[in-house]
Parts: sequence; C-alpha cells; structure tokens
Amino acid sequence: MTIVGAACGAAWRRRRFLALLTGGSTVLAVVAALLIPPLYRASVLLVPNQTGSSLSAALGDLTGLAGQFGISTGGEDPSRLFPEILQSRSLTHAILRSKVTASDSTSAVYLDWLGVDGATEAQRLEKGTKLFQMARSRVVLNPKNSSVKVVVFDRDPLVAAGIANRMASELDRLNQEIGRKNAREKRVFIEERRREVLRQLEADEEELTSFRVKNRNYIGSPQLVLEFERISRRVRLDEELALTLARELEIARIDEYKDVPVINVLDRALAPAERHSPRRAMIVIATFTISLLVGLALVLAWDGRRQFWSSFTAPGTTGMGR
Repeated sequence: MTIVGAACGAAWRRRRFLALLTGGSTVLAVVAALLIPPLYRASVLLVPNQTGSSLSAALGDLTGLAGQFGISTGGEDPSRLFPEILQSRSLTHAILRSKVTASDSTSAVYLDWLGVDGATEAQRLEKGTKLFQMARSRVVLNPKNSSVKVVVFDRDPLVAAGIANRMASELDRLNQEIGRKNAREKRVFIEERRREVLRQLEADEEELTSFRVKNRNYIGSPQLVLEFERISRRVRLDEELALTLARELEIARIDEYKDVPVINVLDRALAPAERHSPRRAMIVIATFTISLLVGLALVLAWDGRRQFWSSFTAPGTTGMGR
C-alpha cells in the first residue's frame, strides 16, 4: 500500500474526527474574522516641487527643517528626508492633537479617537506615537523619483483619508514655519549689520569732510594725498557695502513672507470604498487548510502508534517481557 493510500485510508477511518476538527476550526475562524474590526487604507502621493528656481529655495528650507529635528542631510537630496520628517515626533504629536471627523459626522481629537489611555498627557502622547508610527501609518520613499507615499490605516475610511492628507499639509506647514523663521533671523541680522555700516559710513564721511576743511591744498603733499586716498577708499567701501546690504535686506523681507511649497501633492487621499483588512476569506481558507493538515498529521501519528504497538502484541511474536 502506498503512502497516499495509507493516508487516505486513515483519513476515511477518522473522518468524524477530521470533520469535527476542520469544521470547528473553520467556524471559529469565521467568528473571529467577523469580530476583528475592519481597517481602511488611504494613501497620498507626494513629489518634490519642481518649479525651477523656487525649488532650490524650498529645498533649502527643508534642509533647515531637517536640522530642527537633528537630521543631517549629508549633502544628499533633501527630499529624501521626507520619511524622517513625516515620522518625526514633532509632526506625529501635531497629528495626534488634531481633530478628525468620522463618516457619521462625529468629531474627536485623533488621540482620543485611537483610544489611547495613560496617567498623564505625556504618556498618552508617547503611546499614541508608537501606535501611530508602528501600526497606523507607513511612509514609503521611491528612490527613483524621490516621490513619497504616505499610507494611513483606520477603522473609519474618512478618518484614514483625512489623516493622510493632514500629514502632507503638516509637512508643508512645518517647512514654511521654519523657512520664515530662518528668513526673519536673516533679516534681523542684515538690518543690524546695515545700521553698523551706515554709522561707520557717516563717521568716515565726517572724517573726509574734516580732512578737506583742514587741508585745502593737500595735493602738494604726498603724505596728505595718501591719507586722503585712504579715507576716500573707506568711504567707497562703506557705500558699496551699504548698497549690498540694502539689496539683501529687501530680499530677506520678501523671503520672510514668501510662500514656497516644498512638496506637490500628486494624488490626494480619498476615503476608500473597501476595507483593507481583515481578509476574511483568506483567514477562513487558511484556517481550514491548516486544520485539515494538522488533523491528517494527528491521524497518521495515531495510526502509526497503534501499528507500532500491535507488532509487539500480535500472536507468535516475542515480547520483551516474555
């Protein structure tokens, strides 16, 4: 008798056991699959801004933003920092503190919506951050084109889409906030430096005027000519520096209020129509298959054990205790 035939014979003899095992396991799998709360998957696709000259300024702001999180660019494309910034604690806390609206029009703070508990607000935020980053969101970078897909999972499709879109908005908001802060600090520095230069220019001009008054015939003295040239050179340098700083000040004032998006949202997240998990049919089929295989293994092991012991108790055989 072949192994397949022996297995089929054993399965037929133990068909009730197999039916109870596979049937019971399958029923439990159906019940469990129905009790598992569904999760919906929403995603948003982000690409770096490719608007010519504004790109360098935008990515420069992004580099500054990365520095605020302690992330080093290492001279690489700053757009590759999207995943790190999107999964940073600062951005996650902003998401957790935001309000969400479910499909039934109810609103709640996202941290409360997730059902995170804790003795203090700091503990709740820490637990919520781990839950959101490990189980409720995923950030995938495409190294070929530097595009980033942000994926969010939630039991409500509208909440999943809203959080995914908010992560993109929060990234852009953080970049603009840091960019304006850097531009403001630059503008303040240039203003202070320009005031110093203007004061120096005024002092040098007064010195030049005083020199001319005291030395009307300085042309005849080489030493006085040299002194005049030195003072005049300082005045010219101060004037050029003052003009340069005036131009830089205007640029800094414009940058302080400039709205340059670092990202373009190629595909906004939409509320999914179908759930992402659980895959109930797969759970039931997998449970049925595994329980059947386990049942066959138990049946074959039981029959093998019976045959092994029967070989010692059959008539005409010599037992160890005989």
